Amino acid sequence: MKHLRRTDDRDASRKSGFDALLSKIISAGGNPVKSRGHSGNRRRRARTRHVYALALIALSLALGLMLTNGSLWRLPSSVGDAAHRAAVIDELSLTNPNPSFIQNVTASLRSSGYSVDYYPPIQVTVELFRNLPSKDYGLIIIRSHTAVDAGIITDEPYSQSKYVYEQLTNQLVDSVVPYEPPSFAIAAGFVGSEMQGQLPDSTVILMGCAGLRGNPDLARAFVDRGAKFVVGWDDVVTAWGTDTATTVLVHRLTQGLTVNQAVALARSYPDPVYNSHLGYLSWDQVSGQRLNSFLYNLANGSVIVVLLVLGPAIAILIPKILGGTWSGLAGRKKNYLELRDATK
Repeated sequence: MKHLRRTDDRDASRKSGFDALLSKIISAGGNPVKSRGHSGNRRRRARTRHVYALALIALSLALGLMLTNGSLWRLPSSVGDAAHRAAVIDELSLTNPNPSFIQNVTASLRSSGYSVDYYPPIQVTVELFRNLPSKDYGLIIIRSHTAVDAGIITDEPYSQSKYVYEQLTNQLVDSVVPYEPPSFAIAAGFVGSEMQGQLPDSTVILMGCAGLRGNPDLARAFVDRGAKFVVGWDDVVTAWGTDTATTVLVHRLTQGLTVNQAVALARSYPDPVYNSHLGYLSWDQVSGQRLNSFLYNLANGSVIVVLLVLGPAIAILIPKILGGTWSGLAGRKKNYLELRDATK
C-alpha cells in the first residue's frame, strides 16, 4: 500500500510539473499583449516598405523626366488653327533668290487651306526665332544657310556687344558663310533655352546644309521645343537642289501624305552636286532613343544601388539572423529537455 501511494504521489508530482511547464510555454507563446505588439510592428514595417516603394517610384519618374527632357510625357498640342498656318523664312534669298520656289510653295499651301506668312531676309532676325513658337505655325519652312557647328544663319548683323549672354553660352554664334557679311546664327542651345513657348506639334523643314548629319542637336532641340517632325539634309546641298526637293516635299504634304511618305518621294530628288538626301527626325524616334538610354542607365544604377545598400545590410543582418537562429534552437532544446525531465 505504501509502495502504491508513493507511486501515485510521484505520478501526481510529474503531472503537476508537466502541467505547469506546458502552461508556462503556452502563456509565453500566446501572450495577447505580445501578439498585439508583434502585429503593430508588422504594420509599421509594411507602412515603411510602402513609403520606400513610393519614394523609389517618384525618384524613377523624376530621373526619367530629367534624362528624357520630358519627351516621354509630352502630350500632343492643340493650339487654335496651328495645323493650317505656315511660315516661310527666306534668309537665302539675300544671295540666292528664287521667286518661283516661293510662288509654288505658297500656292500649294494655300490651295490646301493653309494661311502663309512670308519672312524676307530683313525680317529673319534673332527675335523672330525667339518668338517663333508663339506664332502657332503647324509648318515652318526655313530657307536659310545652316552649318553643323553654327546652326541657322540669320540676316541680323553680328556684333560682339549684342546678345552677350547668348554668345557667352554659345546659343548664338558668328555665322561662317563664305562671301557674306558676318551675322548671327541660331544654335541648338538657343532653340532649347531662349525660344518662348512650345511649338504646336509642328513640322520644321531645315532647307540648309547638313541639318541631319552626324549628331543632329539642332533638330533634337526643335523636337524638345514641341516639333513633331524635323526634315533636313544629310550633307551639303546647293540652293537649286534644296529648292527642288522641298517643292516636291511640300506639294506631297499638302496632298495629304504623311511626313514619312513625302520625304520618301522627295529623296528621289537628291542634290545634283553633292548627292545629299532629305531625311527626317521625329518625336517618336527621339523619345524612343531617350527611353532606351533611360532604361539602360536605370538598370545600371539599380545594380549599383543594390550593391551599395544590400551589401552592408546583408553584412549586418547575417550575424543577427544566425544569432537569432542559434538562440531559437537553444531555447527549443532547453524546453525539450525540461519537458523530457518533467515526464520522467
